[in-house]
Amino acid sequence: MKEDFYYKLKELFAEIRLVFQESILDNSKLNALTNNLKTSRKHILKHAKKKERTLLLYCIDTLFEVIKENNKEKISNFADLAHNIPDIYLGKRNFYSFHEEIKLFREKYGEAYFKNMNNIYPYFSKKAPKNALQFFFPESDEAFKEQHPVGYWILVICGITAFLLPLIIFSIYISHFDQDQGVGGWPALAIVGCLIIGIGLFNIVAAFIHQYLGHKLTAICLLGGSALVALSIFMVNNPHLYNQNVSIYYFVSLFMMLLPALFYVYFRFSVGSWLKRSRRISNSKFENLTKGKKNFWWYVALHKEVNLGILYYINKAFTILYVSLFALTLLTGLIKEMSLILCPLNILLYLLTAFMVIFSRIQDNLDFHKKPFVIFARSRNKGIDSIIFDLFAVFFVLAMAYVNLMLATSIWGIELPHF
Repeated sequence: MKEDFYYKLKELFAEIRLVFQESILDNSKLNALTNNLKTSRKHILKHAKKKERTLLLYCIDTLFEVIKENNKEKISNFADLAHNIPDIYLGKRNFYSFHEEIKLFREKYGEAYFKNMNNIYPYFSKKAPKNALQFFFPESDEAFKEQHPVGYWILVICGITAFLLPLIIFSIYISHFDQDQGVGGWPALAIVGCLIIGIGLFNIVAAFIHQYLGHKLTAICLLGGSALVALSIFMVNNPHLYNQNVSIYYFVSLFMMLLPALFYVYFRFSVGSWLKRSRRISNSKFENLTKGKKNFWWYVALHKEVNLGILYYINKAFTILYVSLFALTLLTGLIKEMSLILCPLNILLYLLTAFMVIFSRIQDNLDFHKKPFVIFARSRNKGIDSIIFDLFAVFFVLAMAYVNLMLATSIWGIELPHF
């Protein structure tokens, strides 16, 4: 059914609530509203899906029954509760989020209301609901957990099992291979594919908590993940089609590029902190100066305003290099000769990342400890800050550069020392 219908249904319930809040009942207005509600009822019977039809008809029919009781406060309270129910089908809420409202109504007017509406059942939708971001917060499960404490943990176990099942099956499959058979880096592609399939399966389980993210996500995950696994299995079974060392370098390089991306996010927070502390840039001014793609990613307006110095050039070089290197690796990384180009670029990327790590750690220390380096101190999250950890973070980034170099040289038969 169309969104307009749900908004009109909400409005009908809300207007009936207002009618019974007036000191004098307007019977002509009430009759017009109830007639419109009966028309809506016919539309629901004809067009709504089973679960949706059951719940919406329950709200309408129960409201008619409550109206017959002639208890104005009760009618107003029920209409108030019912007028929010269509939000479920507008993607703004799920049924379990009404737990407290239904509980209060039942405590006041009897446990019979919504008695058979609380069973666990899946709710599927074509698109992700508008409140989908709320699903990623721990409190989003609380209402369901309170109503179904045992069912919740059963679904959690089912969700984790569904997520890991493709990976477990592939692990069993690959474990039966001869140890002498080379597989290169192709199992890494299958691992990614299995995790993507797992997300699709987990999404189906999430439908039972009414946190389904839509058919598109499920289809993309199941089909896309399966395609990656199929390609991986095909390549593993045909080792004559590829160079093992090149394939290992390809997949490890792509995987390790997650690390600079994470440190870059950390770096951007640190730049904002530095600007507010040392350049006295307010939050509102910072937001205004970072509007637009170039201003957001490259700080063009900020640089003109306060002169970011080397930070401007480091940030711009990193963003251009990262995107270019990722695309180049993805598209040409399986060509042996490309390692001669990709390896130096990767090393440069990690050097830029190391600089960003140093800058970020200094800014964190200045913000919390008022000095760039600390030997040993409590961190803002009650952990420990120390120059030892700062140096380790830089060493870790440089170690990734060395790993990339080792893998690249192994392609050409050059073995560098391990550490």
